[in-house]
Amino acid sequence: MRLVEQHTNVPVPQVIFSSYRHDGKREIGINFISGCTLGTIWDRLDVRDKERLCHDIWCMISQWRQIVRPPHLAHLYQCLADGSPATPDPLLKDVDEPPRPLYTDEAVRAWIHQRYLHYFGQHFADILPGMLPRSKASVFTHDDVAPRNTMVDQSGHIIGIIDWELAGWYPDYWEYANIMKPSVDHDWQSWRDRTVTQQWGDLSGIMASRRVLFWSSLR
Repeated sequence: MRLVEQHTNVPVPQVIFSSYRHDGKREIGINFISGCTLGTIWDRLDVRDKERLCHDIWCMISQWRQIVRPPHLAHLYQCLADGSPATPDPLLKDVDEPPRPLYTDEAVRAWIHQRYLHYFGQHFADILPGMLPRSKASVFTHDDVAPRNTMVDQSGHIIGIIDWELAGWYPDYWEYANIMKPSVDHDWQSWRDRTVTQQWGDLSGIMASRRVLFWSSLR
């Protein structure tokens, strides 16, 4: 959140304090954002407001995609904002401890394939590596852009993007692929897709992997 606040105009909660508890877990205190989530009002919006909000969110995404990894993280391709390789995303969560760092796009694709096989993915076992998209760069990514994480005011304008715990540097297609993952927000996803400013190519390999790895994460 501090990175986004420092380098963009995206509205985010202000971090009041950050500390580690005795059990090693981190606590973060943030200021309260009044308003409601976009999910609570989406179905009541007209088509003009839906289009406007989607364009606004894409503009915010384009801003935080420009955040450059600090020098001490430059050797990593995918990592969280603090440099940690650990992530609960089903596609990348490591089955081993400690989690392994990912240094290249090839390593990301190999790891997704390895997880697919580990959790008994069979239909695309041999051809999945060729189905997975390639990325020339990793960019700063929220990793959970959704109506529940978008705060709006009474007039339907965005006043905060929240829940940044998964944020970090991911392949450049990752934000879009995550927005389009299986969800109950079908109408929102349809609007996000029709307003997207860049085409990301064939993401069928990511979708196929999610069908196996999402359910494995619930076990």
